[in-house]
Amino acid sequence: MASTDEETGLKSGEKSEDQDLDPDRDPELKKNGGRFDSKKAILQVTWRFPVDFKDPLNIIALIYGYLPFVIPLVFFIDMVVERCFIAFYGLAVSGVVTLINEVILKELLKQPRPYGSANRKFNEKTKKWEMKPGMPSGHVLNATTTMVWCLLEVSLRGPGFDDHPFMTGKLLLLILICMAPVPWARIYNQDHSLAQCTVAGVLGVFAGLMAYWVRYHYFPLQAEKEWCVSKWCLVSGLR
Repeated sequence: MASTDEETGLKSGEKSEDQDLDPDRDPELKKNGGRFDSKKAILQVTWRFPVDFKDPLNIIALIYGYLPFVIPLVFFIDMVVERCFIAFYGLAVSGVVTLINEVILKELLKQPRPYGSANRKFNEKTKKWEMKPGMPSGHVLNATTTMVWCLLEVSLRGPGFDDHPFMTGKLLLLILICMAPVPWARIYNQDHSLAQCTVAGVLGVFAGLMAYWVRYHYFPLQAEKEWCVSKWCLVSGLR
């Protein structure tokens, strides 16, 4: 997405007192001198219409905005179809960090998103539009946590560099390709500031390390091991 000089402060995450957050007065809209007909947040990802398909970075940023949702969905499908415990664990890790971030951290810090984001809400008490809180970035926290945990699982548990170096290398590269660019995408699309993504990334590294430590110490993966609730069982995934 191409930025203009007129869009001052859009990526800073700060709002000056004279900035009007009414969506109808957004400077990126054509009726206000901008380039777009409309602007909307879909699952916390800002879309600008008509979509600029000539800008490949714009499309890539939009795609990466949804990867933190796609990966947990893959975990869920694998858990249901294959009854794989490691998929359930990955889904649980994603759910826990999301819950902590959305319910506790964002509400506690209450730092607004950059002015260019479409993630806005109308405050019934003040009768004014305001940016939704964005510190830390939930997308980046989820992506970084999952990335660090998956990198540790693949590197330390298997397939293993000794027996399957090529496969292990491909899996590690795939994990990095899927998750590492998410912070860039959130900043590029103006849905989060650099500070919001940086804090989320640091927290994600610690959360990913903790997720692996908990899994390793409390849920050891042994061949044919099962975890059962009533008649529904999950298997370790090892053969």
